Order: sequence, then structure tokens, then C-alpha cells
Amino acid sequence: MKIALNLFWIDQIGGILTFNREIKAGLESLGHKVDPYAISLNKKILPDSLKSRDYESRDFVKILGFMKEEWLREYKETMDNYDLVIFSTPCPTRRKSFTDPRWKLCYDLNSKIIAVFHDPYLEERYPWIKDVYPKINKFVCLQEKSYYVVINSFGLLPRKEVQIIRHPLNLKDLGNYEDKKEDLIITAHQFKSWKRIDRLIAVIPDLKSKCKCNIEIYGDGIERTKMSGKKRSEKYKNRKGEWIWDKAIESGMQYKGFVPEQELISAYKRARCFVDLSLGENGYKTHYPNLNYSTLEAMKYGCVIVSSPVLPPSLFVPDGNYLPVDERNLDKSLIDQIEDAIFGNHKDMIELNQEILKREFSGEIVAKRLLEGI
Repeated sequence: MKIALNLFWIDQIGGILTFNREIKAGLESLGHKVDPYAISLNKKILPDSLKSRDYESRDFVKILGFMKEEWLREYKETMDNYDLVIFSTPCPTRRKSFTDPRWKLCYDLNSKIIAVFHDPYLEERYPWIKDVYPKINKFVCLQEKSYYVVINSFGLLPRKEVQIIRHPLNLKDLGNYEDKKEDLIITAHQFKSWKRIDRLIAVIPDLKSKCKCNIEIYGDGIERTKMSGKKRSEKYKNRKGEWIWDKAIESGMQYKGFVPEQELISAYKRARCFVDLSLGENGYKTHYPNLNYSTLEAMKYGCVIVSSPVLPPSLFVPDGNYLPVDERNLDKSLIDQIEDAIFGNHKDMIELNQEILKREFSGEIVAKRLLEGI
């Protein structure tokens, strides 16, 4: 089958590019031909979007536009060559330059159509998808919470047309890397996933006094600026009135920010413990389980996960697959669980997680599920 993998260009593109690469590899492993395209109003990828360090020209065979009649004609003639069109971002976002309604004409195709939803922010990210949803043959959601949002947003939509799949992973480097492990704690998140990074940073001085280990923080979010920038928020002070960021740095925390992919992979391989607090109370506004891609990557490289207890229970259970923190006594629980992750024996937990990754997240398995019913 010939498949077009279409992406309406949006601001925060990195994670979706990763999805595109891995699902393309999975589909090709099944014998399909896959061509990825970027779709932009004016046939240009906006410069500020290139802040994603993951972007490479190889990610698209062509950039297509829809602002002019001849561009739209070129788009449709191109899509006529494919049996299936997968929209990995199903419509433009609210960005001013993308509000031209002609994007809807990109759905006037003879091919079958699958739309992929990465997150639950339907009204925020995909405000116009209701205008084209009757033309979509299948909705695919990467999170439980996005599944329920899609179901509730399209009240009459049969559930059989909506499916949850997992974010495909490249598992070629799967392993425990025990010979490389150090007494190192890392966390690596972006944007909304930084929502509660302050809770980890606040306990670092006490953690370091109890647990002689190194701590490295990767990624970035608006909370980092509020903690360490020129206009700091008073809420990021401890009970003594000291800035928690400064105290963490004094205690040996290393802030790495955004780094090349290979450097981050090296950190995963060296770390014994990966911390993910983004999904707890006052984190993501969700009552549904969620999976951060970086947490899956940490499992892949043999890290013990310390997390808020809201990972999908159908896959990962507290104490069996990760060490849960107690939200009622978070500071103490966080220190205790990190110490356990560093010094405890969690070989069985690591092996179990990696079996789940092979069973649920390999590109080939995810690709098969994506195409079910098409």
C-alpha cells in the first residue's frame, strides 16, 4: 500500500516528528511505501518552528501549500497517488497564519484518511477538526485522555472508529546498560511536562545530604524561567525564603537544557533513576493516564522510574513497573523513592518494563494496529 504521512505544521513539532519517523519505519517494515509531507499555508516552514532541534530536511519529501489554487491542485494531484493518507497532525492550530479555512480542502481526497491525536487539547490545538471529521475513516489517539476527549467531542462518533495506539519506539538499543550505570538521577521534559519540576528541585539539597548521587536536569519549560530568570516568582522560594533553584545548584544539580539527541541518550544509559512528576496533582489537567515519551525512553535504557501514580494501569502498575510517589507527603516520598531507585535491586522491574516496550511499542506492532480496519 502507498501511504502519505501528512503533517500540518505547528509550533511545537519535535515530538510529532519523532512519531513520524518511527511510524514510517514501522509501516515500511510491513512492506508499505511511505512518503512524509509537510503542509503549510504558504509552502514554507516558519523559522520559529525550527527551534525544534530534531528537525531535519529528510523528514519530508516535499512541503505542500494550500493558500493558492495551483498549490491546492498540486496537493490533490500528489495525494491521488496514495491509497491511504495519515494526518499526524489533523488540522492547523490557532496560529494566526494558519487560520485560512482552505486547509479543509486538504481533506477532499479519494484516499482513505486516518487522523492522529497526540494530546487531549482538542479545542486548543485542533479547534476546527469538527468541520472535517465526517471525512475521516479512523481516529487514532496516542493517550487514553485524548481518546475520551475525541469520543466526547464527536458525540455520535462510533467508538469502533476510534482506537488507542502507543507511541512507536525505536527499540534497537533496548538494554539494561548495567555496566554503564552511575548513581545518577535525571529528568528530561519539555513544555507542559515541566509543570512540577520545582517539586524535585526543592528537595535536591535534602536528597543530596541523604543520597550521595548526581542530578542532571534536561529540557526546558516556562517554569524554569520563573525559577531561575531575572523575573522570578516568589512561589519558588523555600520556607527559609531562599530560591530553590539556587540551593539546588549549590547542592550540585546540573542544568543541561536542550542537548543533542546522542548526549541525552548517553544520560539515559548512565542514569539509574528517571523522575517524572508531570502527571500528578496540579500537573497536566487530566483525570486520565498519560505517558511521556521521555519516560518510555528512560525505560528503554534501563532506568528505574520514579513517577506520580498515573501511568496507564493497563500497562504499568505502581511498585511493579515504577516507584510511585505519595502525593500526600510528596517531598519525603520523593526522596525515599529516589534513594530506593538508586540503591535497591530493581532488575525484575527493568526487565518487565522492557518486555512491555517490545510487546506494545515496537514500530511494527504499532503500525499493524494503526492500519486495523482500513
